[in-house]
Amino acid sequence: MTNGNSQGDATYNGTVQFTDGTGATFGSAQISSVQVPAGQTRPANISGTFIKDPNKQGPTPGRCKLGQVWKANS
Repeated sequence: MTNGNSQGDATYNGTVQFTDGTGATFGSAQISSVQVPAGQTRPANISGTFIKDPNKQGPTPGRCKLGQVWKANS
């Protein structure tokens, strides 16, 4: 997360969506309370547990994308 403010800190919350090879969404994860000082960038760690389709063998291709993000200035 990058806080473009030059004077105030900010807190970010949001979501990340996970899609399979067809583009269908199969899960999401929360980004919670990432605090970023003014003018700086901080990483946001996310994790989630998803159940593998028992009918598929091997790894399944997919993507993750940033969903909505909310910013609260301090």
